[in-house]
Amino acid sequence: MTRYYYQPHMKRSQNRIEGYITFFKGYIYAFKEDLKKYPFGKLYLRNGIFPKYVYLGGDVSCISEEWKDIIEPFVEGDPSIEFIPVEVISEEYGNRTYYLVFIEEDPEIVDYERSKYICGDRLTVPCLRYEKVKNLNLFGVKDTIFNFIISKRIYKLLKDAKLTNGLEFNPVTALTAE
Repeated sequence: MTRYYYQPHMKRSQNRIEGYITFFKGYIYAFKEDLKKYPFGKLYLRNGIFPKYVYLGGDVSCISEEWKDIIEPFVEGDPSIEFIPVEVISEEYGNRTYYLVFIEEDPEIVDYERSKYICGDRLTVPCLRYEKVKNLNLFGVKDTIFNFIISKRIYKLLKDAKLTNGLEFNPVTALTAE
């Protein structure tokens, strides 16, 4: 059996109007261990309007309140997923509450033999183990940029709510064992 999941990322385009959400008025990578040890409290919107989803680097993603409202019912009670509210400051559009998403990744969900790599050992296209992800709607893959993977069900709800502008969604495949 094959099932598809999706990994969102911001479109790279000269015509994009969505801005970037950054730390400390600069572009730096973030890791959840650092953010939990050293709470910074605020993020900043740069160069455009508020996006719905932003990959902040490391293993941290940031989502809008609208995204959280759609995703949260699918992950309620899951101790491996945490939403941390944070204020995003914009002098032009006013401040908004966003959510850092921390996902405790399970290394067992990836079929490393069927996944694709670049430069030998860098995982670029994960192949997921269907048995491990079949009941999941949001999860992450350890040690990759794929720290925020959503189910087709969540993807369709986001699309129907028109919350996917400025984003692309890479399909990620889940396969049963051979």
